Amino acid sequence: MTFQTNPRRGRPPLSDESRDRFRLAVLEMARDLFAKDGFDAVSMRRIASEVGCSPMKLYSYFTDKRELLRLIWEDSLGRVLEDLKPLLESSADPDKRLRKFGRAYVTYWIEHPEEYRVVFMNEDAIVGPNDDYYVYQSDMLERIGWVQAVVAEGLVTGLFSGGRAAGYTQQLMCLLGGLAHMLITVPEFPWQDHKRLVRDSVNTFVRGMMPRDEKAKST
Repeated sequence: MTFQTNPRRGRPPLSDESRDRFRLAVLEMARDLFAKDGFDAVSMRRIASEVGCSPMKLYSYFTDKRELLRLIWEDSLGRVLEDLKPLLESSADPDKRLRKFGRAYVTYWIEHPEEYRVVFMNEDAIVGPNDDYYVYQSDMLERIGWVQAVVAEGLVTGLFSGGRAAGYTQQLMCLLGGLAHMLITVPEFPWQDHKRLVRDSVNTFVRGMMPRDEKAKST
């Protein structure tokens, strides 16, 4: 007599597409919860509950909620900088490229304030001896390098003067971040028209990098 073995019971393994959908659902839920309640107030158990899975399953996909936060950062920052990269690679003069990029960068965050809060209002941290800050574990330095390359081009051609590309780039990014932060987090202040404020601020900064004769031309 021969015996037929029973087929393996239990759920079949998820396909790659199903796993990707699950990861995306988790990240979207985590993004919403972090924006609504703050990173510190949200636990992995709560994220799992909202998604409709067990904490064990969630931990099988993600190490901890800090990994979720960094993946959200990478998605948001990577997407906006990738989308704006063509503005830095256009055929226009370096000053015009920087002005367009600066206006578009600030405008994006103003139009996505909750996303801004998740990305810029949650502190990065090192939790282990082999850990490092997000900026060193991602492509962020390379992407900021796209902006620095435009500044460097302006310095080489004589359009800009009196500084270093790295210094000017960091100053510009701080200006853009500061504009976005103030307009998003202090909306009750009687700001002038947002577009005009951003445009004038970016123009003032870019003109400040120029020699006096170039400043007169760009006015």
